[in-house]
Amino acid sequence: MRNLIIGMFFIGLTNLAFGQQKEDVAKEVELAEVTLTAPNSDYLLAVQDRQTPAAARALESMAANYDVKASPHFNAVSKIYEVTFRNGQGSIYAVYDPAGEMLAAFENIKNVSPPVALRETIFEENPGWTIVKSKYQVRYLNGKDAKRQYKAQLRNGKKKKTMKYQIQGTSDIAEKLDAILAENRK
Repeated sequence: MRNLIIGMFFIGLTNLAFGQQKEDVAKEVELAEVTLTAPNSDYLLAVQDRQTPAAARALESMAANYDVKASPHFNAVSKIYEVTFRNGQGSIYAVYDPAGEMLAAFENIKNVSPPVALRETIFEENPGWTIVKSKYQVRYLNGKDAKRQYKAQLRNGKKKKTMKYQIQGTSDIAEKLDAILAENRK
């Protein structure tokens, strides 16, 4: 038994010795330039920016990368395909054509904290009020600008009110958000 163990030990060392030898087997290979994009990258460009909540980003990525043709329900005769994507905070109802292009999407994400600049705006416009609930909603139609908004339910004692804030790339709120992000990077 002892001889067997000693023999196995030397065989193991022999394998390690062969692994240490250098051989010029690596060859340089030139690869063609590759660009990867989501099938519905126009959708992502329309609905996402730096202030998009993480829960919405995850669902939007799923919706943008969805392959209609890989679905078990794919039928080339159908003119549209309706798909709902869900996570713990919300959902996206998306409509695709048979080629897989997204025609429309309706997003509803609950319990999302508005961006800092928007919260500051809400509190400036409503002193003494607190945010109780909030929603992030997006309406996307292919070929048109996406409509993004936050709905915030506010409370001041026993009083309640709901406020809607449109988010656009050129809005004052977006400019404030960009300024805050620029300061944080310094």
